[in-house]
Amino acid sequence: MESSRPDAGYYCGLTAGQSVLVTSHTNVAVDNVLKELVTDDQKYGLGIMTPGTVIRQSGDDRKVLSNVRDHDFLLSDKTAAVKTNLDERLKALEEELEHNMAHPVRERESDLFDQLVGTGFDIKKVRQVRKTVSSRRELDQFANLDNTFVEIKADLAGTTEALSSLISKRQRLTDDLELISYEIDAAEARKQQAKLHEESSLARIFRFIARRRKNASLEVSRVLFELLVDRHHPQTINPRFNRVIGLPQADTKDPALTALLK
Repeated sequence: MESSRPDAGYYCGLTAGQSVLVTSHTNVAVDNVLKELVTDDQKYGLGIMTPGTVIRQSGDDRKVLSNVRDHDFLLSDKTAAVKTNLDERLKALEEELEHNMAHPVRERESDLFDQLVGTGFDIKKVRQVRKTVSSRRELDQFANLDNTFVEIKADLAGTTEALSSLISKRQRLTDDLELISYEIDAAEARKQQAKLHEESSLARIFRFIARRRKNASLEVSRVLFELLVDRHHPQTINPRFNRVIGLPQADTKDPALTALLK
């Protein structure tokens, strides 16, 4: 009993819509695979033998087996012809050419051509002149293109120069910003230095005031001690105390002073 499907692995890939590449060291091996594929497609009704689905690519069609070479669309050029309806298009062009050649104006053209040739008119030179005129027009177009290219080049040069100027200005601005940044940092450093100097000066002043206050406190303590020692003996008050408090030395026995010291 025959199987409903062939066992070759590439059939699975083709029926699944995948691309399968068949290669070999010989053309015969590849063509045998294609022959078997055509036979199995007809035998099992696989439906994969359509134009463009299976293509035989060969650099020399003479090396392809006749079974594959004579197929309607296995070779790449035949596949392209079928896919583009080449035969029908060629047939339509041939019919159009036949209709054109059968047009009544063609007879008038032939008569005029014979008359021109009979008068010694050189049709070949006329056609050559027409080609020359066409070539000159093309050259003029190229000349215009050259002028346009020169203008574009000049504009590009101007744009490049302007861009270079902008880059130079940007660099100068960057340098100025860096200089300003350095100056700001230097000013900040001077400010910190001045602050430290001010704090140091204040510290020295406070230490000096503290020493003066301490000395004055010691002096007051000493004077008070002498007063406490001599409060019951005013006549023995040290004359230096009188100088300190601004009293006359001759009035050490003044009753008011004595009362004050008690």
